[in-house]
Amino acid sequence: MLTCDIFKRDELPPKYHPVTEEQITIIEASCAGGKTRVEGGLGWKKMNAERCLIDACQSSTLASSLHKAHNILTHYSTWLGHETVNTLKSTIPVLITARENAETELQALISSSDACTLGELMKKIGLQNHPFVKKVCTLTYRERLQDQIRSAEGQVTDPHLDYILSSTEAVYTALIHPLMCSDKVKWLAEATDYIYEEFGKMRCDEFFDILVEYPDSMPALVDLRSCFVAKPSLYAYLVTSAKDVVKKRLLHAGAKTDDIVQLYIDAMKAVDMLFPGQHKAIDAVTGPIQSYLRNRREAATLFVFGLIDDHTSQLSEILQPELHAKRSELCDVEEEEVVDDDRGQQRHIRRLDVLKRLVNTFGGRDFVVSLYRSVLADKLMAREDFNAEAEITALELLKVRFGDTPLQNCEVMVRDVAESKRFCQMVHKKGEFAEIPEYRNIQCEAKMATALIQSKLYWPKLPVVQEFTPHPLIATLQDALAADYGKRKEPRKIRYQPGVGSVSLTVSLYSDSSMTEKVSLAVHAPIPQVSILLHLGEAQPQGLGLDELAELCTVAPSVVASKISYWVNQSLVVLENGVYTCAVTKTKGSGIVEGDANGADEIMAAEDEEANETIAEFVDGILRTFGPQDVPFIENKLQAFMDEYTKCREGLVALLSGMVTTDQLHLSGDKYSVKD
Repeated sequence: MLTCDIFKRDELPPKYHPVTEEQITIIEASCAGGKTRVEGGLGWKKMNAERCLIDACQSSTLASSLHKAHNILTHYSTWLGHETVNTLKSTIPVLITARENAETELQALISSSDACTLGELMKKIGLQNHPFVKKVCTLTYRERLQDQIRSAEGQVTDPHLDYILSSTEAVYTALIHPLMCSDKVKWLAEATDYIYEEFGKMRCDEFFDILVEYPDSMPALVDLRSCFVAKPSLYAYLVTSAKDVVKKRLLHAGAKTDDIVQLYIDAMKAVDMLFPGQHKAIDAVTGPIQSYLRNRREAATLFVFGLIDDHTSQLSEILQPELHAKRSELCDVEEEEVVDDDRGQQRHIRRLDVLKRLVNTFGGRDFVVSLYRSVLADKLMAREDFNAEAEITALELLKVRFGDTPLQNCEVMVRDVAESKRFCQMVHKKGEFAEIPEYRNIQCEAKMATALIQSKLYWPKLPVVQEFTPHPLIATLQDALAADYGKRKEPRKIRYQPGVGSVSLTVSLYSDSSMTEKVSLAVHAPIPQVSILLHLGEAQPQGLGLDELAELCTVAPSVVASKISYWVNQSLVVLENGVYTCAVTKTKGSGIVEGDANGADEIMAAEDEEANETIAEFVDGILRTFGPQDVPFIENKLQAFMDEYTKCREGLVALLSGMVTTDQLHLSGDKYSVKD
């Protein structure tokens, strides 16, 4: 009988060396001739059968080994008893598993052969239901299932889980049933469990792509939710995987803030769909995004702009539906709703309030309302036509979500705009105009100023600026309006903010050096810049020096130098020999005329270049934050973000055109964008 020790062919003891092919042929011939006695007796036949099996099981291929082993058992079964044949058959699994790369060979054989034929062969040689075969069948079965799972990789917009689960029985029938006489229900249960595990991990690894495609990726979330129900342990895998990929692909300086906020919102909705009412899960998955946004400087401001802008940015399109959702105030507990869980039982869950979570991310309700108040003030002050319908609509929506009390100041601000509009219209309608004295080289068409009259206690404090005495023409218009207001609203009085406000005027120039034809340029500029230009207009053609202008405006010469560069940039004012004069003829481009030997022109040019560089940096940041925008939007944000922004729109357009020329920006239609 074959011993339990297994040797490689070249290590077999002499007595175990297999007989030659010629000897096997003699044995077969003897069996065919009906001989009942061969030299050596029954023991010799058994020994030779053992030797033949050892040699057969070490053939070059596993298929050849199995067929040879089957042939040997068939031939020797005529001579040997049933018990002896079964003993020989039990040695075949031991010899087969001793082959090098036996598992790999059997997997390849299962994949390339007919399962029914191979199953019959294994049954005859005693391999069917052997643990070794079961192990290989399990590996092969899982590989087939893995192929089905991998076929759904990257396809997050379509459902796949049900189809993959339905394929388990077909794979079992075609592969496992012919090779193993095992419990079908147990096999299918293990296969289903394996699919939930592997498919769920694959979708967890693709969670970032699911968020990018949201809401088109809802089918993938439905599949993933089924995996979590079957395998709750996947939750920890999702949290770890999502945090790693979000930090790598999203939370870096190159990502736009509105993209981060959008993905943050989509992540909250997606996790809420996977784990309804489990807000700790939302915190666990979106925690890194929340922390990053809190430390990103412009994120809170961008969030507020998204709330109040009427679909002027991608973020506003995301936030407006949340803002329109009429729910309880943000200071209250989130609402509850009744849902059916996966067991068909009803339970109460807290409804996800995306806007409330965003507000808490950016410092809470009080901070967001305070920031909104500042942004609203800038927007209202920029409305020279007093048209604040968009701001009023946004305020009413915010009152639904935040409550009336926190937004009381904002409501007064909006009411001030409406009252200012009514007052100015009434003054102009009654025709009680100011008496305007005549000024040299200046023709005034305005009869009365207009003003946004603010209730001091309710508006944010404006930045403290140096007192700037406006030109007497502007002061006359302002005083007339203030006197009329004092009569009508006694005891209230108007106190103008120094340097705040703007003036529209028309500058007349000769079209060329021949001085035969004049052209008119429409200009809209802040009061300090217009005051300086009016002083220079009165002093034509002699002009004024820097100290003289500073004395007229009651400010330091450095302040005048920074303000007057506004006109120098547009070639409406020139500097020559230390004297500023109004341009006589229209010229192309902008810049400073070469001047005196003291270097005043070089100083002004350096100051102007530095100011343009600062504005260019702000423009780059605005476009990276808000995406492609047009000139009015950029100008509005520059006025809101910069402490002293003095450039007119024409100057800003010239600066933007220069940035396009130097490949810093890209112009498509009327929108500028950063050129990376």
